[in-house]
Amino acid sequence: VYKHILLNMSRHTSFSSLEEQLVNMNLHRQQLMKRILHNIHEIIKRNGCQMFDASFIFNYADLLKHMW
Repeated sequence: VYKHILLNMSRHTSFSSLEEQLVNMNLHRQQLMKRILHNIHEIIKRNGCQMFDASFIFNYADLLKHMW
């Protein structure tokens, strides 16, 4: 009985399914990062770099590091 339950569980949460979920999460993160970078690029184009001081750049770099 336990063997049957374990087999059914392994079918429902297969490695390929988990792998697919991870791939989807990574794709979502990449799309989010592209959107954020695009928005920052647009702000710089419109307003110039003087808006962003060194602390913003360091904080942004730190945020990116923790997102991955």
